[in-house]
Amino acid sequence: MQKHILAAASVVVLSVAARASAQLATTSTFVVTSGLDTVAVERVTRTSMSLVGDLRLPTPRGIQHSHYAVELRPDGTAARVELTDAPNFFTGILVFDPQAMSAAQHEVGPLNDRVTMAPPGTLPTIGTSMALMEQVIRTTYPPVGTTVRRGVINIRNGNRAAISVSRVSADSVVVLCDGCMRVGSPETLHFAISREGDIIGGTNPDFNWTITRR
Repeated sequence: MQKHILAAASVVVLSVAARASAQLATTSTFVVTSGLDTVAVERVTRTSMSLVGDLRLPTPRGIQHSHYAVELRPDGTAARVELTDAPNFFTGILVFDPQAMSAAQHEVGPLNDRVTMAPPGTLPTIGTSMALMEQVIRTTYPPVGTTVRRGVINIRNGNRAAISVSRVSADSVVVLCDGCMRVGSPETLHFAISREGDIIGGTNPDFNWTITRR
């Protein structure tokens, strides 16, 4: 009888743990439009230790699809990004420290050219990925009236850039980056944010973008 009780209790504990784990994951969709045109649609699932996104970019030749999985450190910075992208863009594993490099090489082989080391201290971005922009905001999260600057790398094309996050009020930030999308294409992103730093919505006046979250 006691064994049956313990077994039942174990099932209950595992069930509760599974539900708790599922509750920690949040899924949302970012939609970027310019007038009547859709610029990007991004579905993202976040946990405390990961960020997994599917970014779809309509083009005249069809829809480009990028899938990324970011392994996050406790401070919100990236340890590793695994990316599957369209032809002519990077597909592979981008690592941000020697430990992540060693682990990735052990996983896929030491001579595999799919593993690339990112510049030290950089954060991953894609100019049209609002989820990765949100992670930059959450990681830097400056006090009201101040600006934080960080180095970033575009995980699709390898461009390096400097990004600034200015907290203009308790519920809004302005993000400036030249190179987050491509070289010579500066972005000015105005975001409404929650208390935790999550993007509620935003605009890009340079490209006439409207950014919504669903």
